[in-house]
Amino acid sequence: RPELLGYLRRRYPGQTVQQLDLDRPSPLEGSPFEVVFCYGVLYHLKQPGEALAYLGACCSDLLLVSSQVLFGSTMTISEVDERQSRFSQSYYGRGTRFTRRWLYECLCDHFPYVYTPITQPAHHQFPCDWSEPNEHRGMRRANFVAARRALDTSWLMEGLLERQERQV
Repeated sequence: RPELLGYLRRRYPGQTVQQLDLDRPSPLEGSPFEVVFCYGVLYHLKQPGEALAYLGACCSDLLLVSSQVLFGSTMTISEVDERQSRFSQSYYGRGTRFTRRWLYECLCDHFPYVYTPITQPAHHQFPCDWSEPNEHRGMRRANFVAARRALDTSWLMEGLLERQERQV
């Protein structure tokens, strides 16, 4: 959104600020980047799979993703209406909702290593038990790390975890 770009340019005058429309991506100056952050964006897009392919091509090492997700073990994705007038919603008025499985598999299409953190943030929108959808109301979020190389750390696991620990 032009208003947000203006804010970023005023707030960080020495930094390069580029416009990127992930529903209609175009080349970015400086790409590929070593690390790409994609937090709270994918579910506001009409084509999040294409956006992940684009981000994968723009990323030489790590893609960090945090997204709203649906409960379920199937490859589910569906379009939803969003309020175009709200800055926190889709610019075009259409978004998508998808399961963790869908997001994980899509990341696996573009990266050789995809990890789930063993912990979830200490916030009610981040469930720790993915086998109990009835215990979680409202928005649910999950985090993923996609990598070009294997990461040797005890806080990331390959695959989808059904249970995670609460981060303290």
